[in-house]
Amino acid sequence: MQSQPAHQSKLDDVAEGLPLCSALQYLPSALRDTGKRQLDCLGIATAVLALCQQISQHHQQHADLASSSMMVSDDHCWLSVSGAPGGPEVQVEVTDPRQLQPAHLSNWLYAGGHGLACSAANVVMILVAGMMPEELKDDAAADNVRHIQVHMLQQLAQQHPQAMFYSNYFRWGMLLEELELVQLATAAESGDMQLLQQSAQLGPQQLQSQQYYQQSQQLSTGWQWHPSSCAAFGWLNRLQAALCGNTDNLLALQPMTTTHAANQQQPHQGPAATWHHISRSLLQQALSSVQDCTHVLQKYSACAGKPDRAADQQLLEAVRDLWQNMADACRAVACLQQLQEHEQQQGRQAGQHSPRAAPNTADDPGPPGPPVRIIGAEAPPAVATAGATLNTDGVMQQGKQPGDNHITADVPATAPVTGHTVHLGAAVSRANLEFILTNQIENSSWLQAQLTFMDALCAYYGDDSTDLPTNIVGYFVEVASTYTQSARTAAIAAVAEQVASSRMKALADVNTAAGCAWLEVAPDLQQLVQMPSSRKRKRKEM
Repeated sequence: MQSQPAHQSKLDDVAEGLPLCSALQYLPSALRDTGKRQLDCLGIATAVLALCQQISQHHQQHADLASSSMMVSDDHCWLSVSGAPGGPEVQVEVTDPRQLQPAHLSNWLYAGGHGLACSAANVVMILVAGMMPEELKDDAAADNVRHIQVHMLQQLAQQHPQAMFYSNYFRWGMLLEELELVQLATAAESGDMQLLQQSAQLGPQQLQSQQYYQQSQQLSTGWQWHPSSCAAFGWLNRLQAALCGNTDNLLALQPMTTTHAANQQQPHQGPAATWHHISRSLLQQALSSVQDCTHVLQKYSACAGKPDRAADQQLLEAVRDLWQNMADACRAVACLQQLQEHEQQQGRQAGQHSPRAAPNTADDPGPPGPPVRIIGAEAPPAVATAGATLNTDGVMQQGKQPGDNHITADVPATAPVTGHTVHLGAAVSRANLEFILTNQIENSSWLQAQLTFMDALCAYYGDDSTDLPTNIVGYFVEVASTYTQSARTAAIAAVAEQVASSRMKALADVNTAAGCAWLEVAPDLQQLVQMPSSRKRKRKEM
């Protein structure tokens, strides 16, 4: 009988121990009332890693299992164990016990084969980062967990800075971002434009959350999506807080008292211009971070046609939410641009009648067109955000947290929870009843960033594989529609030589159906982008 290779025997021994690990999955069930409760991949990998350490200590023939390490990607954990003597490390999937082949490691779930190996100290750090208070239904308990988590991260960073993992920093950044959003939303609802401008225009070096996202990027291998996407979501969340506060309306469209309006007027810039400038500034910051997301996706372009859509579910959901947020942001900018133009038109007409007096918008209904709406409101009650502060050490103080900036989801503990900015989405839907939100934005450089992001996604999924998700393409088309035709023409021309996917190359060719549909944002643009270029269209709509 032929003997098994040494490394195969080792894998079998680890696999024999996996039933014990599988049994551990059900222990949390005893602590909860209802529902199926199992350990996620982080819990299983941690348990199996501990099992390997125990085997190495009690079985001399497997002493080399002591070198086993946990591997971490954006959305998954697995193990790396020593293989044949002198051979490479063997990658082992622990949720579905099997040896991973190079083909398995090529997609996003396994970081394209560039997962990060964790030391024992790193594992502890990851477990701390894996605490997700936003999944708790009890607000008081969630506040307590947030406070504990921030305090633990702070202490670990001070005492063990070399062991800090990239996920520690983006989790820390997300916790601090919640408080920054509370402060910005409060400024937006106060009606104090000076305070709002100061809060809304803080740069990446002035926001603790963005500083931690940058540190997370630096500690990653460059194949991790979350450090960059957290930064992008952070700017889009700030755009929502600045424009909507905690309401479902654009605050620029809300009336304010004549006295307060007079105090806010500036010689050459009205309130609408200020709102428009804030929205453009924050969208610019968001798109800068989106470019970092693009660079991550471009690393996976060699996997074109091979990704596992089931394994990439969390990535697709994050990309979908990012496109949806960008669509809402672009529509908000388009709305505020029209409001600014209307305000300027009113100012010019009022100046012709009374060049030395400011127009009294409370008594004069103005010319035909959108109603006059100047920003502002009386300050909301202080109790609305009472207690949500950072102390001098950067530790979260107890208080109510905004619950609508990040939508919770059932994700592994290694992944952050980001989602659709629901307030801004509702606000632009209301604004769409009175304003035209298409063919407004003229900044082609923004659209260039969004085109290259879409191209990276198309290249990852391949030109001859399968349809792109309908909702992602729909939001992409919605974004394109907010730009003027000249901006669309300039943007696609600027990236024509850089794009890698045939879908985007077709958009750049004005002699193709896709190129014509792009310029006009024709009804069939969605289908032309969604379907692989090699497949003939057999239906009018997806």
